[in-house]
Order: sequence, then structure tokens, then C-alpha cells
Amino acid sequence: MLGKVSFDTRLQMEKEMKPETVKNKDLEHWKAIRLLPFAFTAHNFEETWAICNTNQTGYHPFTVSAAQFIIAVSLFTVLGFILVFGKKLYRTSQQYQYTVTGFSGMLFLNVFFPHLLSALYFKAYMPGVVSALILILPITSFILWKTFQSHIFSNKQLAITILFGGLTGVLLIGVFLGIGYVRVGL
Repeated sequence: MLGKVSFDTRLQMEKEMKPETVKNKDLEHWKAIRLLPFAFTAHNFEETWAICNTNQTGYHPFTVSAAQFIIAVSLFTVLGFILVFGKKLYRTSQQYQYTVTGFSGMLFLNVFFPHLLSALYFKAYMPGVVSALILILPITSFILWKTFQSHIFSNKQLAITILFGGLTGVLLIGVFLGIGYVRVGL
């Protein structure tokens, strides 16, 4: 383990991606972060497929059309790729690390709220629950655990970043569904 490493040093190590520069455990963390938007895409595809083929939109706190939902998850998916692969858009590697950790935290919390809890409450399949449990939960757990072990953040900073990511996700759901609502012209 590298211990406490400055953000710029970590960024340089990731940029070079040489086996002698990045230890295997850090390389695994780096790869998991880059895998996350692809897992998120698969998760969104499962949700969209289920909603379009079963007309299950009623588990949301409000009713959404399939077209509105497709627009919202498409925007969310694109944003996920930008957050992870748009590293050059950040002024510092610290901003990048906060963003990626918040994104991971948002998806981690999303496994439970609404997917797992709604499936348990309704005792039925809910759109997205399978990919949430099989893909999102293991990947985000690994990313957050590795972030915790790296001591990049204090425990308080990590918890706040995860919660902030979750709250941001809830806000973005409303914004993206609103965009879908306007675009579909309902």
C-alpha cells in the first residue's frame, strides 16, 4: 500500500500506468473506477428494458413515461462517462477523486434506495435490481473500500462525499426526468 500520497503524485502514477510505478492494488482500484460507467450503463439498460417491456414505472414517487425515463438514464449514463473519463476537465486530482468517490457513493446508495428496498417491500422484481446487486454493489464496494484504505480522505470526508454523491444523484434524477418531460412534451 502506498499510504498517504499526494493527489498530484497519485495522478502522475495513474497517468504513467507502469507496473513499477503503480502497485497492483492501486492498479485494481484504477481499473474498477474505469469499469464503473460501463457497469452503470448495463444497469441503466436493465432498468430501461424492464420499464419499456413491463410498463413498470409506478415504483417511482411519481409516474414517468418510458420515453421520459430513457432520456433521463441516457443523460445520467453520459454524465457517468464524463465524470470518470474526463479527468482533464478537473483542475486538480483532488477534485477528480472527490467526484469519482461521490459518483461511486451515489451508485452504492442507489443499490439500496430504491432498488433493493423496493424489491423487498413489493416482494417482486424491480427494474435494475439484478444489475444493482451483481454489478454495481461489488464494484462500488471495492472502489469505496480501496478509497478508504488509501487514506486519501478522512473517514468524515469519505462519509460526507458518499452522502453528497447520493443527494446529488437524487437532485439529478429530478433534473433529468424534468428534461425528459419537456423533451417528450408531456
